[in-house]
Amino acid sequence: GWRLAAAVAQYAARRTGKVLAIAPISARERRQIHLALVEAEGVSTRSEGEGIFRQLLIVPEKGPGGGGGAGGS
Repeated sequence: GWRLAAAVAQYAARRTGKVLAIAPISARERRQIHLALVEAEGVSTRSEGEGIFRQLLIVPEKGPGGGGGAGGS
């Protein structure tokens, strides 16, 4: 489910050092992933876009173990 997706996304963002964009999902699913990763080390999350095009971004944080290299606005 979404917990596994959150864990995989966290790992991928930290490993690659790149922002990971999750395809548009429901507001409920976005919230669940935000909450699952709120205390995750090395990444932060945010949503961008409008309406059905809103997507979740998992952003690696700069610093030790954070991967760095976060592009975005």
